[in-house]
Amino acid sequence: TRTKGALALQPSFGFFSERLLISPGARLERNLDTEDGGDDATLDAVTAQVGARWMFHRNVFLKGNIGHFERVPSLFELFGDRGAVVGNTDLVTESGTNRDLGLVFSSSGRRLSVGWFINDAFDLILPVQISPVAVKFQNLSRAEIQGFELEGDTGRAGPFRARAAFTRLWTEDRSGRSYADGHPLPGRPGVVLDAAVFAYAGRWTLGADYAWMDENFAQTGSRAPIPERKLIGLSTDYALGQGWSVLGRVDNLGDEQVFDLYGYPLPGRQFALSIRKEHRP
Repeated sequence: TRTKGALALQPSFGFFSERLLISPGARLERNLDTEDGGDDATLDAVTAQVGARWMFHRNVFLKGNIGHFERVPSLFELFGDRGAVVGNTDLVTESGTNRDLGLVFSSSGRRLSVGWFINDAFDLILPVQISPVAVKFQNLSRAEIQGFELEGDTGRAGPFRARAAFTRLWTEDRSGRSYADGHPLPGRPGVVLDAAVFAYAGRWTLGADYAWMDENFAQTGSRAPIPERKLIGLSTDYALGQGWSVLGRVDNLGDEQVFDLYGYPLPGRQFALSIRKEHRP
């Protein structure tokens, strides 16, 4: 049983007529784990960060953040699920220094943002495949993660709307182990792309989305490759009036066979039909 408590403080300070916004913050988390017939354990996690935003124009601003973060292992990572995930009670708290810088344009529903981030991680908790049908969370003594993100949304442009998000990720195992040092981290694809387009016609909204993920690996040292995936989805939304609508959706239209863990494939083609009610004050 885990009992958790947290205390956080994050004030904001504006300068130069609110053109510059600075927001320092800190968070203290305490976890008390109680095991039947065993000893109690106390796990603490401390976060300290400062973020800033400089507004060039009311629609264009630069933002950045630097901080130290800690995360305690979850009960799922510690004890598994008695199935595909094997527990590891030797896990310790992971920590890291995160830095990011981004430029954002936003106006009337349209948005374009570009960002760069660099993370130095210590004792990073990673799921590692240990058999054809099982994974185990393990600590990696040191790793470096950096990447580039690009996100755009056209907003409603006549009868159409489009949005896309692209992430390019570089990861490196820096634990010093001969078989893994310098290799990419498992479970972190180098390229991820998500895109969607929508068409509006009266009460109808038709949509199509595309998701592509680069090849990655299930084990450290670039072992047990997980193939790239390309998934297509279709959706339709019909407005009934007074906030009610009927939604239909098909995921994985091509019925691609994909997986994140060997022996446990993700669903193939899926169909969903739902009714939604939106309340608008």
